[in-house]
Amino acid sequence: MEGSGASVETNVNRIHSPIQGNNNTAYEDNKFAGAGMEEGAGRKELEAHWVRVCDRLRKEIGDKAFKTWFGEVELGELKAGKLRLYAPTRFVRDWVGRHYGDRVLAYWQSVNTEVKNVEVNLVPPPAPRRTNEIIAMPPVPSSQNHQPPMPRMGPMIGRGADEISQAPEARYTFANFVVGKPNEFAYAAARNISEQDMPLPERNPLYIFGGVGLGKTHLMHAIWHVIRERDPKTRVLYLTAESFVNRFIQALRTKNTGQFKELFRNVDVLMVDDVQFICGKEASQDEFFFTFNSLVEQNKQIILSSEKP
Repeated sequence: MEGSGASVETNVNRIHSPIQGNNNTAYEDNKFAGAGMEEGAGRKELEAHWVRVCDRLRKEIGDKAFKTWFGEVELGELKAGKLRLYAPTRFVRDWVGRHYGDRVLAYWQSVNTEVKNVEVNLVPPPAPRRTNEIIAMPPVPSSQNHQPPMPRMGPMIGRGADEISQAPEARYTFANFVVGKPNEFAYAAARNISEQDMPLPERNPLYIFGGVGLGKTHLMHAIWHVIRERDPKTRVLYLTAESFVNRFIQALRTKNTGQFKELFRNVDVLMVDDVQFICGKEASQDEFFFTFNSLVEQNKQIILSSEKP
């Protein structure tokens, strides 16, 4: 690397830039290095350098930020002075490039003078689901005495006056969410969750807490929008905890708890806002606990918000 400011700027811009071309091909052709210097001892040396870079990043930005942004970033290959890293989502790729690109480049050049620029690519997406694995397939009844499930296609779950899922505000999106130091981790986690095809065990459930008016509901609605945009057939149920309690009480009064259970336990994503409302309501807490466990066992995503930690 040349010592001029122009060269540094060029290299930093390289890590900021979205990746062009076929990311899958780049990853498959070079994954964990077969070309160039990356065989045997060369690969081990590169991995040792990556450990040193990660240690410096962790010390500078802290364990929490490091785990959020670099915990799932994979070391790629070094070829012709270009070092490739692989991020799990577009959001992580762009955030790392925009906010940490200069530091990543500087740290790499301090441990390996062959590195001239750093490029962050996407890990290839998972293989397409087979027809019988599509997420919108209707659930298999758990017993012969089940009640017909309410419609689950489209933005809301329910029909007519009996709708239970509440429509999110169109104005609440990630694009207009104001990110600051106090909420950047909540924002990052929300974006990350919304871009996943399957729940991440370490981020399920996602629990967002904070005072009134700090953006919890905004993030919940933004997650809903992204999930629905990525796959309109995904069964997403969003509602407040008060609505959950009221619906449960109604099911008890009408002796219709079977349909209540069927509705809540056969979604792909359950989003409950202001979950603190359930506190102190023993029967509702028990039902929510059973619903929670049922969805976790099915590897379904749960997202909660609360005014209390």
